[in-house]
Amino acid sequence: MKFIHTGDFHIGASHPFSKHSDVMFRRATAMLSAVKKREVQMLFLTGDLFDRDDVKVSTVDTFFHRLAALDIPVFIVIGNHDMFLRNQAYKRHFTHKNIHTFNQDIRKHTMGDVDVYGFNTHDFDLEVLKTINDTLDKKRINVLCLHGDIMNARDEHYLTSHKTLQAMDFDYVALGHIHKHTTYNHVVYSGNIEPLDFSETEDKGFIEGSLEKPVKVTFHPSQQYRFIQNQLDISEGLDKAVEAYLFTHNSDEAMHTFHRITLIGQRDRVIDPHDAVFDGLKETFGHVEIKDETRPKFDDYKMLKKQYKGTVVEALVDIHEKEGDEDAFALALEALYESGEGFDDY
Repeated sequence: MKFIHTGDFHIGASHPFSKHSDVMFRRATAMLSAVKKREVQMLFLTGDLFDRDDVKVSTVDTFFHRLAALDIPVFIVIGNHDMFLRNQAYKRHFTHKNIHTFNQDIRKHTMGDVDVYGFNTHDFDLEVLKTINDTLDKKRINVLCLHGDIMNARDEHYLTSHKTLQAMDFDYVALGHIHKHTTYNHVVYSGNIEPLDFSETEDKGFIEGSLEKPVKVTFHPSQQYRFIQNQLDISEGLDKAVEAYLFTHNSDEAMHTFHRITLIGQRDRVIDPHDAVFDGLKETFGHVEIKDETRPKFDDYKMLKKQYKGTVVEALVDIHEKEGDEDAFALALEALYESGEGFDDY
């Protein structure tokens, strides 16, 4: 029996650089189209389908209408971002015959030879989970759906350790909350389907698998947008470095990429992030941020001593020539250079 495991759509979240205000909704509905196209028999949605409680009611209605139209069993965990779905006004969405969630009274749904267990974020109880685990029918395929952290005990939505879940008898544990796809054998975070900011540079996608013993899964990258952080060494010339970067990263999808570029190396002139040299990058990519961590070129020591004779700079050069600490010399000289001090006579 084929299934897809996904979640953390964060519908309603603002995307920082996309021109489309509803990008997360569009990407979530595209995910549902992929579910239908792949002809899977079950869908596990592991929380944070919506980003906040002020999302438009019409958006929620449309999304659940599309879930119902899939006409396959859909299992939804309510995450910490979309706990508003527990409110009376939204309970009607869980009356669709194929849409299921969990609560303190309903911990299990049975579909053929598969038992699907789950806890919404707000009512997770480790002791109850352990009791369930002790009573599992191991002849059946047992799936557990959760939303929370199993890696960082300091997270306010921490559930338990991944080792605890691995030691249980579930055939597959579908997790949400962590946006990075992560696997601990059969305990799996699908990750989110689209990155939200520069902290999310890894591949985004969904899990497709087969419910058998053992459960087999494959991660499918599917993102439309990508955040990229890179360093760019401009020591051989800023124009040359920018041209090489543009050549390396240009593609048909370039406008869907957002770049944070940190300039490093030695510069021979002051760098202005609005300089025309960066125009090609800004015209090619969806967004470009320039961060300057370069150092001025100070490699002609005789020239420096002659030009700044009788100043702190001359004294620094003398110290450098005796001790040879290149990094310390460059840092000290750059500090003077950028402060505008130390270049006058004592």
